[in-house]
Amino acid sequence: MKTMVVAAVVAVLASSVWAEPAEAAGDEKKLQKTGKVLINAIRYKKDDLAAKQLDFDAMVAGLLESEWSRLPAAEKKFFVDGMAELIRGISFKAGRDSFQYLDAITYGSAKQNGSKAMLPSTIVIDHPIKGRSELKITWALAKTGASWRVYDTVILGESTMEGIREDQIEVLLEEGGIARVKEAMSDKLAEVRG
Repeated sequence: MKTMVVAAVVAVLASSVWAEPAEAAGDEKKLQKTGKVLINAIRYKKDDLAAKQLDFDAMVAGLLESEWSRLPAAEKKFFVDGMAELIRGISFKAGRDSFQYLDAITYGSAKQNGSKAMLPSTIVIDHPIKGRSELKITWALAKTGASWRVYDTVILGESTMEGIREDQIEVLLEEGGIARVKEAMSDKLAEVRG
């Protein structure tokens, strides 16, 4: 199930303890709107709109951690553009498979810490063969300007990006540094492009 969620939602950095409720009802509504727009845009093949709900820079920075700050602008652009293409080519397509049977989305109270927020949600899928299932996702969002954008998801208490970083990125960095990560991303992009 985690693979489906990773593919469906995209996602991104480590979760932490969030103690403050969303600062205002306006922010709460904006946070929820980001999640709704993302899921429905994926569902109805509006990938450009879905991509606008995601913070690819924060995703890549979270995956590469300290390596990110040492990268020249051209390499940062390669990783951000590559992440966007992979999410569009893999995650959005997988998400459509699940979200075509979307029955409901409900949200809990958001917890906000400055320009970051955690928004719990329950996504109800009513599949004609597999039956009804609930998927609990906590969205990690960052505020950029007036907009909130998703940079991670937390499923069953685990950050999607933290899992990818631990299972894949750290291994690649040990094998050959940032050059090995870039090579692996290039290989995956070639695979997605067919």
